[in-house]
Amino acid sequence: MATSEFPSFPRLPPEIRLMIWNAALPGPIHNPLFFWRTVEVIKHRLDDKYDDYDNWVPDLIDPIEMGIFSVEIPLLGVNKEAHKVAQEWVQRQSPSLKVDVDNDTYTEDHNRLAMRHFNPRRDIVFCPDDKWTDFLGEMWNMYYVLSIEGPGRYPEHDNIIRRVALPQQMLMDPRFVSPPRLSSRGVQLWCRNLYIVVDAPAALRGVVTNGPNWGLEILDDFPRASCTRPGGWRITEGSAAHGGAAYESARELLGEIVKYNFPEEDFRESALREFPIDFEIQFARAVEG
Repeated sequence: MATSEFPSFPRLPPEIRLMIWNAALPGPIHNPLFFWRTVEVIKHRLDDKYDDYDNWVPDLIDPIEMGIFSVEIPLLGVNKEAHKVAQEWVQRQSPSLKVDVDNDTYTEDHNRLAMRHFNPRRDIVFCPDDKWTDFLGEMWNMYYVLSIEGPGRYPEHDNIIRRVALPQQMLMDPRFVSPPRLSSRGVQLWCRNLYIVVDAPAALRGVVTNGPNWGLEILDDFPRASCTRPGGWRITEGSAAHGGAAYESARELLGEIVKYNFPEEDFRESALREFPIDFEIQFARAVEG
C-alpha cells in the first residue's frame, strides 16, 4: 500500500538525501514577470504659490503598485538539512530574492515563501489586455512630462519602469495600437528593454493580481532592434533567420515599429541629457512557473 511517509529516509547516505532535496526545489528564476496595475494618476503642483493649471507634474507609477513576486519553497519547513538546501537555492537565484524571516534558523512554522519586491530598474512589467488603457495613459504622461510642452520637472529615475513586456498579439491587433505609436510617443527615452512575448498564452494575457508565477525566456535566435541617439534604429537578424512563420512575423512587426524615428524635436534638451537613449526590443516566450 502506498504511503507518504518514509521512515528510513534519515538513514540514507547524505549525498542521496541532498539529491532528493535538490530535486524537490523549484526551477531557476531568471526573469520573473510583474503585472501592470495602477491607480488614478495624481497631479502634484510644482509650486503651491501658483494656481496655473499647467503647472503640475503627474505622480507617475509608484513601484509599490507592481506588487511582490513570491515562490513557495516547502523545503524551508521540512527540517534543518532541507532548510539549508532551500536557503542555498534562494541565494543562487538573486540577492533580491529573500525569505522574510530569520534565514539561518529552522523552525517548524518557518515561512515557506521567498519574495522579491519590485525594482523598476531591474524587473519586467507585463501588460495584460485589460490594463492596456492604463499603460497607454502612463506612456502619454511620460511623453508630456519630458516634452517641450511639459512642466520642465522630471520624475525620479527610481520610479520609472525600464523593462516592459507586451504580447505580440496585442501589437498586431489594430484594436489596441499601431506599433509605430510606441516610437512616436518616445518610449525609447524612458524604457530600456521592450520584450515582445510570442504567442502569449490567454492565461497570461488575462492575468489578475493573483495567479501562477510567470517568467520570460529570451529568444536569442529571433531578430531584435535597438535604438540609440545618435544612430537611430538598427535591426539585427537572429540565428533562426528564414526559420519559419514565427520568425517572419517577428521581423515584420519590428519593421512596422521602426518606421518612425525617435521624435527628438518633441523633447527638451535637458530631458535628452537626463535620459540618454539606449533602447532594445527583443522577443521572448512566457514560461509558467
